[in-house]
Amino acid sequence: RRTGRPLVTLKLALTLDGRMAARDGSARWITSETTRTMVHAARLRADAIVVGAGSVLHDDPQLTVRHIPAARQPRRVFVDATGRVSADAAIFGAGGQTIAAVTDRVPHEVRTAWKEAGAEVMVLPASARGVDLAALLDELGRAGCLDVLCEGGARLASSLLGEDLVDRLEIHYGPRIVGRGGPDLGDIGVRSLRDARAWNLIELQRSDGDIRATFER
Repeated sequence: RRTGRPLVTLKLALTLDGRMAARDGSARWITSETTRTMVHAARLRADAIVVGAGSVLHDDPQLTVRHIPAARQPRRVFVDATGRVSADAAIFGAGGQTIAAVTDRVPHEVRTAWKEAGAEVMVLPASARGVDLAALLDELGRAGCLDVLCEGGARLASSLLGEDLVDRLEIHYGPRIVGRGGPDLGDIGVRSLRDARAWNLIELQRSDGDIRATFER
């Protein structure tokens, strides 16, 4: 309400050694069913859920609230700078509003297919990382979104952190170790510990063998 932008929560599911997936890309499931139900409760509180194109291509998520009663569904936003997501993806047919956050590099026929699948296409400026995420947050704020939950993947998370757009971190640690080779965060502009933002731990919770740590900037 002060800035015109929503509060941005970045949710990450990590193994104990900080990986988002195993070497083959598999990430289902790092955390327990109980923890995943908690994520659905967080979705219900959010006005919009944001994911990157890579997450849509790899996981084909619905991004809906399930497993708990839900009187409404949050907006579902996917960020795709070049038009990689198929109009047949599950994110288009799950009920509620779908928004494609794109640049003008997305071909006209792809945008048309998305619109025919029921999505709103939001053309935004480009940045060095793809879609200008600050501009996206401005638009979501103008659309009345106060609370946005970002669920990945690694590239979107890295961009949000690199552009200092995250207000709250929710890190869900599953009790597994996968070693080297799995996806992790990319370059966020930190060259030394002096450059790294410090976060305030506000909550630590156990969840059926998992640990959920919540931090605020």
